[in-house]
Amino acid sequence: MKSRMMMKYGKVVLTMSMVIGLVVLLAMKWNRTAKGEPYSLQTVQFLQAGIGAQAPCPTSSSNYQVRINGALYFMQCRSGVTASQAVVDKLSVLEYQTLPGSCNSSNCSRLTRAQVKSVITATFMNVLSALSDAQIDDMSQNSLRVFPNYAPPARIDQVKLIGSHGNMTPAEFGQMAWDIRSSYSYLRPIVQTEIAALIDSKLDMLAYACPDWNMSTYSPYQVYMLAYSLALDDHLGLSITALNQRMKEMETYIYNNCNGLVCPSEGKCAFGTNGYIYKTPANIFFSDAVQTDLLNRISAPN
Repeated sequence: MKSRMMMKYGKVVLTMSMVIGLVVLLAMKWNRTAKGEPYSLQTVQFLQAGIGAQAPCPTSSSNYQVRINGALYFMQCRSGVTASQAVVDKLSVLEYQTLPGSCNSSNCSRLTRAQVKSVITATFMNVLSALSDAQIDDMSQNSLRVFPNYAPPARIDQVKLIGSHGNMTPAEFGQMAWDIRSSYSYLRPIVQTEIAALIDSKLDMLAYACPDWNMSTYSPYQVYMLAYSLALDDHLGLSITALNQRMKEMETYIYNNCNGLVCPSEGKCAFGTNGYIYKTPANIFFSDAVQTDLLNRISAPN
């Protein structure tokens, strides 16, 4: 009985974890190389051109505020997500405490990988456990869509699941999501395991591609950006300009191959609540309240 229940709802558990990052990779396929390197050159260049170049980690008291502000701009351009002044101030204070000359045993806020997993998992589990009927309905009807602007009459409206798990109808997703919420205490370990595995995967990739992520402990800024990446399914690759060009190429392809169907990309963000490439419920999983909760957990990790 227990195994049948896991199989029945496994797809939706993974999809709800997707809002924490578990969905098919849209802009990039993370291929292992045949020569023993853990990640392909394409993957490395993809990340270096994105977060590596446009949102590097703060390293000193002279650059931490500029880099935090730059990262928030990077985030907003890609997804439309913004941070309130209170969140910016809290993140800045926490990050400053980790910098050389500022960090000591009483205020150093760098986190181990285990603490990163604990903090991010607890933050998102808190959101999942409190989902309302209206939020589940909104996700099933209006979010979790690949290229949502492409809407020819014959398109079948389905929730996009990760990888080979395929799609499901909004009604199926909604019903299973409600079932999951009602059995939340039982399904909690499954979701926690999925989130932790994804955090490991993302941190390993970032460490390989970007030297400033290759470390054994992580600053509040890094935990914040990692949580953003998971919540929005933004893999942090490509520059803002290149990502906009990717959307323009998609627009042109659809126009040329779908009888002149127009899907304007001008002024659109690739990800987030109104994402052009992938539409995710950022208003639920990376709201100001969620960002605040995340930072509070960072400041007092278990």
